[in-house]
Amino acid sequence: AAWRLDQVATMGYDAHPPAYYIQLHLWMLLGTSDLWLRLNSTLWSIASVISLFLICKKIVGSKIAIIAALLFALCPFSVAYSQEARMYSLLMFLSIWSLFFAHRFLHASKVGWSMIGMVVSTVVFLYSHGSSFMLLFSLLSYAVICTIQRKGNNRWRRLALWLAVQLLIVILYIPWLKHAQSVRPGHTLTPTVADFIDTLYVLL
Repeated sequence: AAWRLDQVATMGYDAHPPAYYIQLHLWMLLGTSDLWLRLNSTLWSIASVISLFLICKKIVGSKIAIIAALLFALCPFSVAYSQEARMYSLLMFLSIWSLFFAHRFLHASKVGWSMIGMVVSTVVFLYSHGSSFMLLFSLLSYAVICTIQRKGNNRWRRLALWLAVQLLIVILYIPWLKHAQSVRPGHTLTPTVADFIDTLYVLL
């Protein structure tokens, strides 16, 4: 009964979509201690570092890949989020792969697997955080820059195809947007002075 009450409260008042909570629920089938819950985020953070290294190595070379992975691993936000039972480490992992698949989609001769990877990683990202739609603006900016820098007549056709895939992603995101209209997230609508101070402290 208590679990059902928590589920109803989350659906009614949590501003974040359910993807993270679903994977956390599966993770909790193996344990429910604080350490076990935080370990989930730690493993996503480690996976993010490894992913960033492998992707950078493939795109720009080993030296930059090492630097990028070290900067990411030592970043205070990465360290802090890797210890919290929240969705941020998962978001970092998904955003890295979403950008990689977007890069491959814009540059590779064939777009099949890149398109599937971009759709899956981006949609799961969108369904993991209330403000995740900002990723779409980042991907759009990257796509425009890549298109401007590329040479050849087919670059505009590739951009048009990329925009069509983004439209598909937005369509898949609409069900959550319809549900989000009924969510009343409380403090996110009317932050208190304490909320501002706490946020600024974390940022510092």
